Amino acid sequence: MSQSVGKRQLQFQWLEFRAMLAGNVLVSVVDGDLHVDGDEHGNVLKLQQLSASDARAAGGGASFRITPDADTSINRNDPGAEIVVSGITDDILIDLGDGNDEVALQGANGRRLRDLVIDAGNGPDAVTITRFNLSGDVRVSAANAINVSVQQSTAAGISVAADNSDRSTIGASDVSSSAVTIRNSNLLRGVSVSSGGPLAVKTKRVTIFPPPVDVCKVPAPPAPFVPCGTVNISGGGMLTADINQTIASDVVVKIKSNRDEFKAGAEPLSSSVTIRKSRFRQNIDLSSDVPLSVNIRQTWVQGEVVIKASGSPSTSGVRNSDPANTIRVVDSVFGSLNVIGSESRDQLCLLRLRVLGESSVQAGGGDDSLEVVDSLFNGLAFFDGGNDTDTLSVLRTRFRNGNKTVNWEVTDSSIPEKR
Repeated sequence: MSQSVGKRQLQFQWLEFRAMLAGNVLVSVVDGDLHVDGDEHGNVLKLQQLSASDARAAGGGASFRITPDADTSINRNDPGAEIVVSGITDDILIDLGDGNDEVALQGANGRRLRDLVIDAGNGPDAVTITRFNLSGDVRVSAANAINVSVQQSTAAGISVAADNSDRSTIGASDVSSSAVTIRNSNLLRGVSVSSGGPLAVKTKRVTIFPPPVDVCKVPAPPAPFVPCGTVNISGGGMLTADINQTIASDVVVKIKSNRDEFKAGAEPLSSSVTIRKSRFRQNIDLSSDVPLSVNIRQTWVQGEVVIKASGSPSTSGVRNSDPANTIRVVDSVFGSLNVIGSESRDQLCLLRLRVLGESSVQAGGGDDSLEVVDSLFNGLAFFDGGNDTDTLSVLRTRFRNGNKTVNWEVTDSSIPEKR
């Protein structure tokens, strides 16, 4: 396999194997849309939007220089030979086909295009999008695992869907994983990421701020509906979400295992959700039926924060086992709080938390622990330990409209009255 400099620039470290046969990509411009169609082999491409002056020289509209690697040809030309296409006024439509494909797209200060639609097919595949300016959406779909990176871009919305339809190996160490990273980008509608298998999602310095225009109307099929202003993440099995310095309306994370499909004796795959230094104008809704770790720090939520951690490990009957779910909230402000634990052991910590409205923590079964330190509850606070032996510790905390605690067999504090 050729090791040319151009190819090294296009490779992603997570893809280690590629088809040895040369792939061919068909490129055309039809009614202002750029069409890029791959084949069943591994295709590696870089699409670079030309600047405004270069685009005029190339014939008007948006223009792209498309460069393949040494094992990929375009329109049956020699492998590695680049082409320039012009006259693109609307969408970029990419169908990569089967094979382990890699496509890198780089925008420029030129014509603003509409939608970027990528069907990655079977893979695994890798997609990198940098400095794109779209009036419409980025939509990426894959039949297998995919690695997507969007940086320094503007769009109405971003949606990524990895089917992972072959679920026969769920619970095994070699199950394919998808990864989606969105950084330094501004959106109008929202983010939607879903996967049938393991998934890692990261957002950093992402702003979703819908204006008072019709950009938030329900889009026509086949575009997926994303609640306006929402970061919506869903996965089957293990999911890792890291939401950092993100401004949006809502965050919705739903993790659902397919218990009947786990291999015999396999532990449910644990998941984690981390939210840091973020602001949400409405709500946070987290739910998981696999063991879950939640860490929320320095985050402001105007509405309700709901955490439903119902997941339990197969060893849930062991009283002194590691916690099934851990929930830690530090240095944050919520409109209201509602936590529902599992029937296994859960560990909860609220440190320097301010809740403007009502609060409810229901620990469920298992030997649970709840620690509340240096916090302020403006509304009524209700803490229910549930069954088994539960420990409640409240230190330097104020309840302005009273509190109610039930089913705590061991209390490591004296809870102050309303004041």
